Amino acid sequence: MKNKNKNKNKGMILTSWLIIITLVGFFLTLVIKLLPIYIADYSIKQGFEAITQDEDRDKKTPEKIKEEFGKYLIINSISVITSDKLVITEGKEKRIIQLDYEVRTPFFGNIDLILSFHYE
Repeated sequence: MKNKNKNKNKGMILTSWLIIITLVGFFLTLVIKLLPIYIADYSIKQGFEAITQDEDRDKKTPEKIKEEFGKYLIINSISVITSDKLVITEGKEKRIIQLDYEVRTPFFGNIDLILSFHYE
């Protein structure tokens, strides 16, 4: 009776290891593709907040605001968007500044990841 217990497998089999390695590789690839986009978005968000919190923004022309945002993008080496994506409209009491953009990055073969960002 004791010999039967000796032959039982202990631990994971090869197919289980292959599945785990495949899943880890998939998620690692996902992180490698998405992390730079979110880092760039964090910088873009900081620049956008600096513009929206500027006390003189209602005194500046929309072209001047876009120019300052464009300079911020150049200084921080952000090539994902341009200052043309900045939409400035006149509200009842103050200007409304919006930023909408999408980033597309290849994932596997003909599969792309599309990320949309919106700030107001």
